[in-house]
Amino acid sequence: GTLYQHSQYMSSSGEAPSFEGGHPDDTTPQQHTPGLSPDFIAECERRMREHSSIFFEFVQSIPENKICIDCGSRQAYWVSVYYGIFICINCSGKHRSLGTHLSFVKSPNLDKWTEKHMWYVALGGNKRAKEFMERSLLQDMDIQERYSSRAMSEYKDILSGEVMKFLSPAELERERVAAAAAAAYNLNNPSSGQRVTAISSDDVFGKKQKKSRGCCWCC
Repeated sequence: GTLYQHSQYMSSSGEAPSFEGGHPDDTTPQQHTPGLSPDFIAECERRMREHSSIFFEFVQSIPENKICIDCGSRQAYWVSVYYGIFICINCSGKHRSLGTHLSFVKSPNLDKWTEKHMWYVALGGNKRAKEFMERSLLQDMDIQERYSSRAMSEYKDILSGEVMKFLSPAELERERVAAAAAAAYNLNNPSSGQRVTAISSDDVFGKKQKKSRGCCWCC
């Protein structure tokens, strides 16, 4: 059976964590994610603390996340992070060609995952994104047109806002430092022609800084 059939993933009512459930209690952070059960969110958070591989074992067991959202392939082993969607290797190449400002692609198994990036996947997922695309009449567009659309830009912004509400204090501090570093770089390099809108927290904490030409280096 799937992970959802195990008792530890069941809600207090005895049902599996639902994507269609009501709003959780208003006193919990889960109030910011309509459609996701408190048990599902708690399980994602627990697994993130253990290891990214444990987290992806869980979210990749969801039926919709096993199928590429763009072409329907049953080998959806790649992720476009800021939409929280699973895609196949062929579509991942098309996503990469869009540029990281439109689609930032990572492997669940081969790449390092931050808490922030995992929350995009937890709060997003193929089911939610597909329903949004259908409501926005994007399902018949090709990849270039779909992910360049204003609608998908707005979807990414909505998801990003939700993610920020779930980050731990330590992760929020890393985000603050990264944003401050970007502001300092732009202030000190006014004529460089390379405006940095954000600097990766990895870059701030010891790795080589990345520069952008109009794109957002937030990964």
